[in-house]
Amino acid sequence: MVQVAFNRYASAVSISKVPISLIVGCLMRLVGVGVIVGQLTQPPQPPQLEIEGIMKE
Repeated sequence: MVQVAFNRYASAVSISKVPISLIVGCLMRLVGVGVIVGQLTQPPQPPQLEIEGIMKE
């Protein structure tokens, strides 16, 4: 009876039937979106002063 319930609600798509290129493509897009969101949420950095020229004098 339990086996029938599991078979009835089992996933129709097996992991082994999903192409590897689809998985890799989705992961790459997810990383790209994460990089873009990370760049947009960073506060702007103040310009850095050149200290090397001052230190030589």
